[in-house]
Amino acid sequence: MPWRAATGALPYPIEPIRHRYVTPFGGFTYELQPWQVGLVRPALATTALAAGARVLVSAVLDGRAKPLFARRWYEIVPLDPRATPDAAGRGAHGEAVFSSFELDEADTAVGDVEEGSPVVLNAAENLLYGRDRRPVDPNP
Repeated sequence: MPWRAATGALPYPIEPIRHRYVTPFGGFTYELQPWQVGLVRPALATTALAAGARVLVSAVLDGRAKPLFARRWYEIVPLDPRATPDAAGRGAHGEAVFSSFELDEADTAVGDVEEGSPVVLNAAENLLYGRDRRPVDPNP
């Protein structure tokens, strides 16, 4: 059983810098649509993220990140064991789960990441545009 805080909260995601969350990569599932990242509801509740929020994803591989303009936005999806049992099982302790449909895409952020490796969910860029405005979607 994973470590739990005294409050009973899940250990992940961790917020080392405001609006940036680090969590293990939980794997891929066909239960999510392309460019979606899923977190179980209890893990999502420990963050400032909401369902439908958009984040940039970075894999912590070798310290190199793609430039901002070359990265895709991912949509946060809450995972429910009844609606998405495979995805919720892969992310049961707060791990981020991604869509299998994007594996063939060259610009996926997590194509070479191994399960358990850390990924960063960055919601800070959304704050640059205000609450009611969204950036121009770089995803065609």
